Amino acid sequence: MTSSTAAQVSSFLAGGGRIVRVQEAILATRQDVLEYVQSCGVTVNDRKGDPRFYWWKRRRISLDQLVVMANHQRRTQQLPPFSVRL
Repeated sequence: MTSSTAAQVSSFLAGGGRIVRVQEAILATRQDVLEYVQSCGVTVNDRKGDPRFYWWKRRRISLDQLVVMANHQRRTQQLPPFSVRL
C-alpha cells in the first residue's frame, strides 16, 4: 500500500468510516430476482415468451439490469447480493 493510499484509508476511518467484508453472493434464479424486486414495490413484468427481458417503466431491460437493480436494493438492506447463472 502506498503512503497516499494509507493516508486516505486513515482519513476515512478517522472520519467515522468503516470497512466491512463483502458478503458472498447468493445463487438465485430469474424468478427469485423478479419476485424480490417486485416485493420491494418495483413494478417489473416479464416479457411473455422471452425470459431474457423484462418491462420496467415502459422500457425493456435485461436480466443483468434487473440483477443490478435487485442488488442495489439488497445493499441498502445489508443483504448479500444475488448471482444468476444463465
